[in-house]
Amino acid sequence: MTADVLTYGANLLSVRVPSKGAGPEEVTLNGTGDLADVIERGASTYFGATPGRVANRIAEGKFSLDGASYSLACNNGPNHLHGGPGGFSTVSPRRLGHGRARPRSVVPR
Repeated sequence: MTADVLTYGANLLSVRVPSKGAGPEEVTLNGTGDLADVIERGASTYFGATPGRVANRIAEGKFSLDGASYSLACNNGPNHLHGGPGGFSTVSPRRLGHGRARPRSVVPR
């Protein structure tokens, strides 16, 4: 198995697994595996996205914790979805001070 992961938001571009056919088979739903495609679709599909602080919806963008109330930015109608606008799936390494976005291949052992 081989996986390609972008440094842009740790988005999963590609996963190839051994197949009975002529070679490895692609098993992701990420379209072209191109950075521009990931950026264009990223805000609406979250295909290949690595969840950040929140992986789901927070209803009405509000919650309470230990008696304190919190309000969050809403990006899915009245809800806060997957970390809101600027969630980890769209964080560029440049914003973190780490060069440019590029794919990295990972081969699990």
